[in-house]
Amino acid sequence: MIESQTPCTHFSPLDPALAAPDEAAEVPSEVFWSTMRQMQSECPVGFSDAHGKGQWIVTRHDDVCAAFKDWQSFTSTDGAAPVLFDFGDVEFHLLPQDVDPPLHRGMRKLLNPYFHNDSVSGREEAIRELARDLIAKFEQRGSCEFMSEFAVPFPAQVFFGVYLGIPVAELTEVLEWVDTLVMEPHKAGEVLAQLIPWSAGILASRRAEPRDDVVTALVSGDIGDRRLTEPEQIQTLTNLIIGGLETTANGLGNAVKNLAADPQLCQQVRALEDKSKAVDEFLRFEAPAPGLGRTAAHDVELRGQKLAAGDRVLFYLGAGNRDPEAFEDPDVIDIHRRNASRHLSFGHGLHRCVGATLAELEMRVALEEVLDRLQDLRLDPGHPMQWRTAFSRGPATLHLTFTANSAGESRDTVRR
Repeated sequence: MIESQTPCTHFSPLDPALAAPDEAAEVPSEVFWSTMRQMQSECPVGFSDAHGKGQWIVTRHDDVCAAFKDWQSFTSTDGAAPVLFDFGDVEFHLLPQDVDPPLHRGMRKLLNPYFHNDSVSGREEAIRELARDLIAKFEQRGSCEFMSEFAVPFPAQVFFGVYLGIPVAELTEVLEWVDTLVMEPHKAGEVLAQLIPWSAGILASRRAEPRDDVVTALVSGDIGDRRLTEPEQIQTLTNLIIGGLETTANGLGNAVKNLAADPQLCQQVRALEDKSKAVDEFLRFEAPAPGLGRTAAHDVELRGQKLAAGDRVLFYLGAGNRDPEAFEDPDVIDIHRRNASRHLSFGHGLHRCVGATLAELEMRVALEEVLDRLQDLRLDPGHPMQWRTAFSRGPATLHLTFTANSAGESRDTVRR
């Protein structure tokens, strides 16, 4: 039996106090990244006494990859969220991320056909039209609050409208639930009291009227020798909604914030024929979700540190993305970086995000349309950016100024 370790830090990368103050809102708190760099250097696998009984924090890229491949040692079955949600009296898991093989393998086999490249690329024009429609609402104004007017509604409308066929009128309430769940995990039980009946209603509608979509697959598809139970269906749909909305919105906000803050970078991205390269680098530079949790399934050693069975571990994806052992000049945005696609923002290994291909396409399409239609993109100095941290990392508000590009319409015609 391995004895408990002495904390090497009281730091938690999920601490809400690390949100950038308004007066320095152009960048996240420098305290955050200086502490992360210190941990990578001094205790890359370090024990923090933050959050109840404490947890290990892993900050090196290769350590994260190795552990995520070794699901037998680092299990997801006790919860893969960076902090454990307080679900109250409700037994609830975020599926399929909170299970390991063989159940995980069967669930991913059921979901993957709806999120692989062919399925996603076939929806690109519908997704692009949504982006254009949202931008059209503010492009002539010369300013916008990008998060509420584009970054949040865009992935929501894609997932609900294009993927699920759910009326956009229902979005507002669901977005509020997801935001509360992500930013205030202690209120998870309250959110589920509303979200579970809503999800159950969507699933019931597909039982009555099946469609060729992922929700119908949840209610009628097989995983091995059985179908998903109703609780498993609800938990899977709930997790798809959370993952499909929050992280993509953060990724878009982070990317556009950096473009608006750096005209030279903005020009470089405009000139890129394939903006997927920029998407990879923006995701590397700022991970939309800070980390993922695991539990040591047995006594195990990682980079010389001995973890006891049952120890909670936070694998900090954002730190791994800025690991100088994995990425040259990691604190610099380089849209020509050759290995940017090695970022950890979608996780790694068999639990890698099922919706990664969709999120990448959404970000690419959004960047193409934003840069096509909005010239002279700048941060609005009259409205300092507010930053989100804790379980989610990205702008809370992002006010921009710009001039509308009158040539955008002709390029639309060419693209079609």
